[in-house]
Amino acid sequence: MLHAALFAFAAFLLPGQEAKEPDYFPLIEGAEYEFLGTFNGKEYTDVNIVKTTTTDSGLTIFYFARKADAAKDNAIVATSSFGLGAYVREKDKLLTCEAFWSRDLAKVTADMKQTLLALPLKEKAEQKFTANRGTQARRTVVAGKEDVTVPAGTFKGCWKIDLEDVWTEKAETSSGTVWLAPDVGMVKWKRATGRIDELVSFKKPGGGVVKAPPEAKGADYFPLVEGTRYEYQGTYQGNKDKSELTVKSTSVGLGSDDRVFYFVTKGDEEKENYIIGANAFGLGAYSKSKGKLLTHEAFWYADLETVKLDSNQTLIEFPLTEKASQKLQASSGKQKITMTVAGKEDVTVPAGTYKACWKIEIKDTWPATGTTYDGAVWLAADVGVVKWLRGTGRVDELLSMKKPK
Repeated sequence: MLHAALFAFAAFLLPGQEAKEPDYFPLIEGAEYEFLGTFNGKEYTDVNIVKTTTTDSGLTIFYFARKADAAKDNAIVATSSFGLGAYVREKDKLLTCEAFWSRDLAKVTADMKQTLLALPLKEKAEQKFTANRGTQARRTVVAGKEDVTVPAGTFKGCWKIDLEDVWTEKAETSSGTVWLAPDVGMVKWKRATGRIDELVSFKKPGGGVVKAPPEAKGADYFPLVEGTRYEYQGTYQGNKDKSELTVKSTSVGLGSDDRVFYFVTKGDEEKENYIIGANAFGLGAYSKSKGKLLTHEAFWYADLETVKLDSNQTLIEFPLTEKASQKLQASSGKQKITMTVAGKEDVTVPAGTYKACWKIEIKDTWPATGTTYDGAVWLAADVGVVKWLRGTGRVDELLSMKKPK
């Protein structure tokens, strides 16, 4: 994998000037895209190069050629991007023309052009076109903007395009998704086959390797600040409720000045004993050490007295990285838990929209019964849990967060 610094350019506007719309599908001859593909547990690396040619009818078109196919007289070009093989840019639209093989490029004519995307991109905009001599109906729908994390880094404000294919004769439908980053193009593609391609690097002709800007240092995705209050709205089986949690800490049972943190539901502190293990997505008690968020099993408040620092298990490691995974066990080994960092997403909850939240997928297995429960939690920078889909199906969403003065 190539590594190089990313140069950021700031544009200063004079009065009367308009900000230039970023190009979400730049057609720059000689640009190289390196992708990591994953399919059925196997990984593949492809380098696609943007090329241009003039057809027999005099039409100038662009296409993506696999670097590995450079020595071939004829090669597939249609599967290197999400259109029909050949591309033409006009002022207000990105057009595509059907050309499955490289030898088909010379036969492309102007009347074969179909609109792939209308420009500038707008949410909910859709385009319909056909392929395979009309036997396949295709549709692109602009779903919205998301931050996307791939091996090349995190790209902000990507347009997410949903793709739909319908084979009219077979009445079969398949779907996929592509994410387009400003002035880069495709950074992630989930194909209808299930294969996922993620950008490793993007190299412009005559320039260095372009990678996403690094994540700002210092962001804390699970802040443990005593006295912080979180208010959540919970939804389960159509019913809604509210809960307020406060971050507390204790050194009880540790036999030292070290402390563990836990979350208390409002009103529970008046009780002699109460549940704390169900208030966050770990095992009840939490601490941090050497770039790790650790968790200690304590389902009841009284269990804190038995917590030992050497009984900790790693919940997540910092900085968070996509596909990182941690395995834990609970209930005296009867419960196996796997935490996997799925990527970054924008999340909208009653408290507002939080950009670039890390999504952690949770798989909770009870080997004795063979039962598995799937859940997920979304962590926002310097906030913590903003959304939690529990294995029971309950969903908790942040209403407010109040830090201590």
